[in-house]
Amino acid sequence: MIKTILACSVLCLASQMLLAQQSILLEPIKITEQYSREIKQSINDFKIVRLDFNVLRNIASNNNGYLDFHLRVGDSYDWKISLEENNIQSPNYRMEENNKQIDSQIRTVTTYKGLLNGNSYNHVRLAISETMFEGYFLEESEMIFIRPLNKIIPNYLPSDHFIIFNSRDI
Repeated sequence: MIKTILACSVLCLASQMLLAQQSILLEPIKITEQYSREIKQSINDFKIVRLDFNVLRNIASNNNGYLDFHLRVGDSYDWKISLEENNIQSPNYRMEENNKQIDSQIRTVTTYKGLLNGNSYNHVRLAISETMFEGYFLEESEMIFIRPLNKIIPNYLPSDHFIIFNSRDI
């Protein structure tokens, strides 16, 4: 009886740890007023967030082509995301960043497609690498984008800052 209770306790603790490891919190951050004005020239409303790439790496490692995780963006969005690999790269694929070609051996990008909150009408498309997290979330009639902030503001650092915005705000 004690062994059974102990085994159940260990199992419960292990599953709680697994669930905790499968969550990504995008922490809202502030940027300078100058950067904010620059962004507002093309995007009316947006959020700037920080992504902990260590958490993303833990989730993406040994995924066998499938990712399931919980993504929370401050108080704005709270999503359950289920993804499967969706290789859209042609044999002649070239990666460019800020109009400069990047050696494909340096950075491997995996593209994914999937569902948002288990609803077949809510789609997710993401490109994920060791240092990249980019794509969109289609929830009902809203299309929400996430992009590295340095793709909106060239040479912006640090590289773990991202911009999230709705398509209607472009």
